[in-house]
Amino acid sequence: MELTSIGFGMVWHGGDPLAPMQGARDLLKMLEDASTPGGRLVFHIFGALAEFERNLIVERTRAGLEAAKARGRVGGRPAALDDSAIAVAGALLRDPSIPIREVAKRVGVSRATLYSYFPGGRHSALVSDEERVAS
Repeated sequence: MELTSIGFGMVWHGGDPLAPMQGARDLLKMLEDASTPGGRLVFHIFGALAEFERNLIVERTRAGLEAAKARGRVGGRPAALDDSAIAVAGALLRDPSIPIREVAKRVGVSRATLYSYFPGGRHSALVSDEERVAS
């Protein structure tokens, strides 16, 4: 069995143990056949490297978000409605004569956004603020 140095370690080359390894070309040949021990080894090594790189990306992303937070930056999309607009929408929803689309138009959002703030529609607007906080 012959081992060949490829810069950062030693690799046994599959097939004929006496044939010299040609570098990346031989590694690619080993990848073509994952049923051989060498092919499985290369797959495992590449998988481990990919997992390592992914973990580095996640770590750097988290560090960047924490640094931005420390500088006072807040991520995410701004809220569509502030507290006063939510109060206005709630008051309008309590009036059954005003259609939902009109309430949404008056506060400047879509019906879908209005329903995201009031999931039960008119019913959730009828629930008092104390009951909403308690649930």
